[in-house]
Amino acid sequence: MTRIAVSITAVFLVLAMALFGCGLRRAPEPEVTIPVEEPGEDKPEGQPEKPEPAPEEDIVETDLEEPVPRVAIERKSVRDLLKEDLPPRRKASLSLTDQARELIEAGEPDRAVVRLEKALNIDGRNGHAYYYLALARYLQGDMGQAITLCGTAYLNLGSDRYFGSKALLLRSKSYMNQDDRQAAVRDCLDSLRLDPGNEEALRWRLELRESER
Repeated sequence: MTRIAVSITAVFLVLAMALFGCGLRRAPEPEVTIPVEEPGEDKPEGQPEKPEPAPEEDIVETDLEEPVPRVAIERKSVRDLLKEDLPPRRKASLSLTDQARELIEAGEPDRAVVRLEKALNIDGRNGHAYYYLALARYLQGDMGQAITLCGTAYLNLGSDRYFGSKALLLRSKSYMNQDDRQAAVRDCLDSLRLDPGNEEALRWRLELRESER
């Protein structure tokens, strides 16, 4: 009887373990479908699928082969430059240049020339002084000197697009006074390339158009 009891107990234990094992069997994991992107569709993380288009540039209409986009440039007068931290010689030269500008605006180009020559003796690379000296010569009627000085001003103004545009415009007008229309048109358009917002250059271009008719 004891052996039979032991056998029955063993059978129950085996059955219990089998049932327990069935309960621990893991349910099958659901299938996961990973989308496959076509070649060339890969996008960096965080990049929008359809980025906003860039705003259209402001266009200035001229007679150039292509419209000229308006360029944001700094328009600093000589007086504005004098407020900056400059080497002493440059500051002294620009101070005389600003005095000459006031004399030119007052209708005194002869006195302005004296100031500008002093300014260039102090700093021979002062492009602004060359520009105003060219303007003084222009007002005196010396177109040859005005053309030469405008070129020197342009070379010494470096990255100053505002005054570079003014220098080319003045040279354009000087050429026109010498009946060199082709050079006048070229410099006018180059002036607008440097500063498409130069209102005086835009007006001058209209005058050149009218003179073609």
